[in-house]
Amino acid sequence: MAITHAKVATIADEAGAEVNKTEWNDDHTIGVGTDFLALGITTFTESALGSLGASETIDISTANFFSATLDDDTSITFSNPASTGIFQKFIIHFTQDAGGGNTPTFVDTVTGSPAFDTGSNAVTTVVFYTFDGGTTYFAFNSDSAGDMVLTDVQTITGAKTFNTGKLVLAGSTSGTSTLNPTAVAGTTTLTLPAVTDTLAVKGANIFTANQDLGGNDIDNGGVIFLTEQAEADSDVAGKGQIWVDTQTPNKLFFTDDVGTDFEIGGGSLANIVEDTSPQLGGTLDCQTNNLTNMGTLSMGDRTVLTIASGVVTATTSYHQIDTESAGSSDDLDTINGGTIGDILIITATSSSRTIVIKDATGNIQLNGDFSLTHTQDTAGFIYNGTNWLEIMRSNNGA
Repeated sequence: MAITHAKVATIADEAGAEVNKTEWNDDHTIGVGTDFLALGITTFTESALGSLGASETIDISTANFFSATLDDDTSITFSNPASTGIFQKFIIHFTQDAGGGNTPTFVDTVTGSPAFDTGSNAVTTVVFYTFDGGTTYFAFNSDSAGDMVLTDVQTITGAKTFNTGKLVLAGSTSGTSTLNPTAVAGTTTLTLPAVTDTLAVKGANIFTANQDLGGNDIDNGGVIFLTEQAEADSDVAGKGQIWVDTQTPNKLFFTDDVGTDFEIGGGSLANIVEDTSPQLGGTLDCQTNNLTNMGTLSMGDRTVLTIASGVVTATTSYHQIDTESAGSSDDLDTINGGTIGDILIITATSSSRTIVIKDATGNIQLNGDFSLTHTQDTAGFIYNGTNWLEIMRSNNGA
């Protein structure tokens, strides 16, 4: 057994009694069958290699610990390994130069694919060992408490604990980083790949805490299963919730940031207990379904349309019509706006200004002209896609 450049402080017998203190500054050979029963402090000699450049041959018989600066994508060769059957272990402490971005390669066969942090002045420590005379070197990152940067395809077969650091999936500009079903992001940081990379999650993955997407979208998703619950979560200003209520069958709801619940879908408007007067944010398309069991149908308050050259444009189903320039009388020839099936009710704005609805002069079809001479006079129409057709008139003026 050879101890190379090791400083052995204490050698003790089986009972723990100190039998010798010695310092060896060169190679010593201990015969086969001789045991070290206890070792005190053991230190390894450092060999500072400096900047490695484009290629470097490291004589691993000279030291057990090497420090080196990566200033290029260095091609590294190991020389003078121990003979086959002798276990040899050595450590290389790599430091990136200020520019960073350097990744070493190995001429010898290296199993384990250690990960290298390529940031400016970043440090990566790698442990190597061989027992077959350097035919194969096994390598792994030594620091499980710091950041672990995965830059290529690697498999971690056991548990990996990041006490103070993070797991970084570096990927490439078109790479894919994969988390297998048992991968769990703990209380530290899981840094996802760059925006040009892909994070693939295999199998059924269970998150044990809320996931914050930072305002980013979920794109190209498949089916999303939501677990039903009795109520929405607490309101959060500026945010809305989509959730499933525990009814039979359960129902999908949206809750706004003031706690108003809106049922989504279902083919009908159901009674919403938390808001007995729900408001639609857009057009309600019933898809040929009926509105049943209605109470009062209200068109809302009237808005005033003023005639311009015989024309007005309807924007709701209930309007007051006024004459152009407040004239004492004006003809209404054409009503713009509307879609097939729309119903329109119109009245006069003032009993002192007469609105004469003209038959067939424009797009209004009536049973002869009709004058609105009083604010209580009313005319009603339905739109067929081309013309407004009279469905009722009422001369209610006193």
